Amino acid sequence: MTKTHPFKRVSVIIPALNEEENIEDCILSLQSLDKMDMAVEIIVIDNGSTDATFEIASKMGVKTHLLKDVNVAALRNYGASISTGCLLAFLDADCIVAEDWLMQAIDTINKEDADAVGSVHEIPYSSNWVGRVAEKLGSKKSGVNAKYIPSGNFIIKRASFEMIEGFNGDLETSEDVDICYRLMKTGGRIFLNPKIRALHYGAPTSAKEMFLRELWHGKSVFFAFLSDIATARNFRELRSARNLPLVMFSLINLLFIIAAIIGLYGLFLNQYELLIYSVGGYLLLNLVVTLKFWKMVKSDFISIYCYMAIYGFARALSVLRSIVGSVFKKRKTA
Repeated sequence: MTKTHPFKRVSVIIPALNEEENIEDCILSLQSLDKMDMAVEIIVIDNGSTDATFEIASKMGVKTHLLKDVNVAALRNYGASISTGCLLAFLDADCIVAEDWLMQAIDTINKEDADAVGSVHEIPYSSNWVGRVAEKLGSKKSGVNAKYIPSGNFIIKRASFEMIEGFNGDLETSEDVDICYRLMKTGGRIFLNPKIRALHYGAPTSAKEMFLRELWHGKSVFFAFLSDIATARNFRELRSARNLPLVMFSLINLLFIIAAIIGLYGLFLNQYELLIYSVGGYLLLNLVVTLKFWKMVKSDFISIYCYMAIYGFARALSVLRSIVGSVFKKRKTA
């Protein structure tokens, strides 16, 4: 691994909210990095914690700022605006990084001529099947063809970040998908490398946690898709709309779920067909998607299938919530 690089300073930006249990370990891991003769600037942007997060970070000698009542994209943008590094690294507060985290990131930037690099999070050894499946599937999406890099383990050249005007502060979730999409649309290159290791203590530990996380993560997916559809000038741009496969997957799942609910009423009339067909369609759709991912890992088929069934249900409800929210918002402004 070469240590030749043009970067003199990296700014690590950590958004945080009530992370007193993790923030010290997060900062200590950064302070223990192999810095490759680089200056490492650590910036914690606190979103109004009611615990000791701010005080712990301040006592550890890192730059600590308070910014209340904004979303995580705005926290990251603010951190970038007050930073001084030619590289910007965004890390979640409930993560710790490997000692060679920075070395691997810079080596990947150099070798792949990348504008942004990073990886999916690793999970603690104590995690259950939900976390293991998420990590296994995410680690198989490495390379330059990866669709996005999670914003909790994301390193980008400052010039590239500023060129696309940072994260979209209007998005409550999916800001990482959005920034990678916009970067690639301008000719930028992203590269997901599992060797850029960050251990995530906040990984879901149950099916319920995973469901709630995906329900929340899907909040902005549908709106980003509609925005691209509305501004598309031709069929090619329609096909390349953000989240198109995910939105189609979620909408079809939603139709099956609605049909199943209607089918439950049919039970009182001794009519079973709609319920059987809708439940069967839901299970079959998620089976097809499971087979696609299973081919990448060739193990844990049942776990992947259960994961996808929960994922599909959560994302379907998330799309429904987005649609209902849009309707009520239009009525209020009418």
